[in-house]
Amino acid sequence: MAEVVLIYIHHKGDNIIVPLGTLYIGTYLQKYGFGTRVFNFIIDGSKHIGNNDLSRLKQELQDCLCVGFSVMTTQVAKSLALSKLIKSIKPEIKIVWGGTHPSLFPEQTLQNENIDFAIQREGEKPMLELVRELKNKKNRFGQIKGLSFKEKNKIKHNPAQPLFEEFEGLTPDWGMIAEFVKQNRDVFICGNSYKYVEIHTGRGCPYRCNFCINNIVFGKTRRARPISSVIEEIKAVTELFHPTLIKMRDENFFIDRKYIEAFCDKLKEEKIGLKWVGNCRVNYFDNYDDAFMQKIKESGCVSLAFGAESGSRKILGYLKKDILPEQIYKSAEKCIKYGIMPVYSFMIGLPNETKADLLQTLDLIKRMKQLSNKVGFTLFQIIRPYPGGELYVDCLKYGIYEPKTLEEWEHKSKISLHYLDPKDLPWIKNPDEIEVVAKYASRGLNNYLLELNINPAMKWIFALRTSLFYNLSYSYVKTDNLYFKKLIKLNLCMVEAISDLGKSVSKKFVAPLKKYK
Repeated sequence: MAEVVLIYIHHKGDNIIVPLGTLYIGTYLQKYGFGTRVFNFIIDGSKHIGNNDLSRLKQELQDCLCVGFSVMTTQVAKSLALSKLIKSIKPEIKIVWGGTHPSLFPEQTLQNENIDFAIQREGEKPMLELVRELKNKKNRFGQIKGLSFKEKNKIKHNPAQPLFEEFEGLTPDWGMIAEFVKQNRDVFICGNSYKYVEIHTGRGCPYRCNFCINNIVFGKTRRARPISSVIEEIKAVTELFHPTLIKMRDENFFIDRKYIEAFCDKLKEEKIGLKWVGNCRVNYFDNYDDAFMQKIKESGCVSLAFGAESGSRKILGYLKKDILPEQIYKSAEKCIKYGIMPVYSFMIGLPNETKADLLQTLDLIKRMKQLSNKVGFTLFQIIRPYPGGELYVDCLKYGIYEPKTLEEWEHKSKISLHYLDPKDLPWIKNPDEIEVVAKYASRGLNNYLLELNINPAMKWIFALRTSLFYNLSYSYVKTDNLYFKKLIKLNLCMVEAISDLGKSVSKKFVAPLKKYK
């Protein structure tokens, strides 16, 4: 039986990710002799785990010292429900919360009777020291840096811990979550279906984006794993999972050009032969010549992800992105030239964002779509003022409501934990425009299916649908005429209805696409 149980909760219907942070903590505990079991629970809106999962969990709790949860704000409700359930099964067991939310709100977190400890920032070392104290029954919790705990009905917060020095030399034990990974590793990129595994190549980011919480968790630091260690892990996961693609889990994988060049050379030298994807910044492309682009392409790079956020210089400045709209466009040009699919994310509904700013974003995307059908986009994201960043503090000044207790976060109060209703954002003057862009323009973003060898009639229908969704949404934002807005909205609803009606037909031709490679 395990001495420590670690739990990561996934939302059913959302993208399922590999819980690398939890895996690293489990690996670190096992390195020092503590038997650890990692559970990945995929939970629906009921907040209850299935009977089989519950049975397995109960079995592991018998000799368990503590149960650790990795909790983002979006996971508070389900993590709290499961914490209550565990306490009802075994009241004496200790519940530990780590991750983003308890790092930001340790006091609120520990005010809940079902949570005994909260760990701030990186969890490997504090968790190890805590488990040692629990096993030895010495309870010297005040000596553990980065830990908050309860003592005589008072909540105490220890000094912050230094950055985890052993990260660069620690290779995760993939056997701990092997079955989960095997069941959740399909990804679809530019018409190709891949079996993927994620590799953690670095932690932290030195940039200053005001919506990001990296500065709070890691400070403005960057720690990269040695290339030799990354390559050895790729070999290990290849033997275990037989993937066709590796995702580099890293906020800023491309920050050091020499590192990337050496990485590509090593992939070639070791004859890895896998495709790979990673995150990049558009301003890096100012210094990427043809030789560099050719090198990453030949090494197997098939796609790069970029946080573009806006097509407005003013908004990019407000977000402290330190990039320009022209750099966003040029990065797409260069990626397409070398057959690498660029994928961009954009935010809308920001404080200070005007109609002109929103139209600049839509114009930029339109120009990028015209470059190639292989320029990809995530859906338009209505701003989520995530606790911890400067942007969140700014949103509080504009009047957004912040829950005062963990129970209020659990019930979401006035804050949606996925995507906010534009009407809940006090600074938005025309919430209908934001809603139309998020709902309809998002359905007109991606045209990569047009590059595949599919029925010409289906291509024409798909192209017409995406064009109508995007252009009608653009027209809705641009016009101030209420009559035209109503007419455009009616047309959008009709296109949506017809599109949804054709889903049964679409499934018949999308199914073979998943086999296409």
